[in-house]
Amino acid sequence: MKEEVFEAGREEMVKLLSQFEIVAHPSIPTKPYAHRIPTDYPSLIGRGTSSLVFELPPVDVDDRRYHLVGKGFKYEQTSTTEEIPEDELHLVGCKVGFGDSWGLEENIYWLRQMNLGVDIPEARQYSRRFGRQIWETKYTNFTIMPDLREDGQYQVGEADDSLFEKLSNGTELKATRDNACRRVISESRRLGLSILPDENHGNEEDVLPALEHMFLIQYSGKEGRLSLGDLNHLLI
Repeated sequence: MKEEVFEAGREEMVKLLSQFEIVAHPSIPTKPYAHRIPTDYPSLIGRGTSSLVFELPPVDVDDRRYHLVGKGFKYEQTSTTEEIPEDELHLVGCKVGFGDSWGLEENIYWLRQMNLGVDIPEARQYSRRFGRQIWETKYTNFTIMPDLREDGQYQVGEADDSLFEKLSNGTELKATRDNACRRVISESRRLGLSILPDENHGNEEDVLPALEHMFLIQYSGKEGRLSLGDLNHLLI
């Protein structure tokens, strides 16, 4: 996609996140740490293990309409943090890669070099300071990428056994995912790369859970196709 499409998506995500109050950490009252998101917020369309996904307004560029989503990585929910009210989610907005370096572009670059036979959508990661007063502001990182629902043509789900079993080509999709995971591991070794998983999805000795979490399935009816659309679980 053209850069102006991503830039328009960035502006829309900034507008969206600017609506939400910045809240302090439950255990550190003086430390702003997250955006307070109502659990029933209309454009909140997805909750991953460590991410929230928001539908953004469509963007029209050169007589073509683009449908985008904004993703924020790392959030706290009531089931894991008792101090958070039941009707709220707290979006922290960590960088992909979970460290000081930007990891999304590197992940996409290396995965494309590995010829996995799976679609890898374009994506961009951005950072913005939010809040009114300097002492109550925080930097939030977010990602803009295509909406894999493609204006309602598809449903999107995590590539897990329940969805594999539901789809008529689920056995084939599972085999493709497993083969792609093995190729990422073998190609990383060949290229001298390290795979660093998020602590919630494996470790350096067992990277498979993080690799499997990269995959999403676009499906319509009983047919589906794989996409590498969830790249926040590891850093290559």
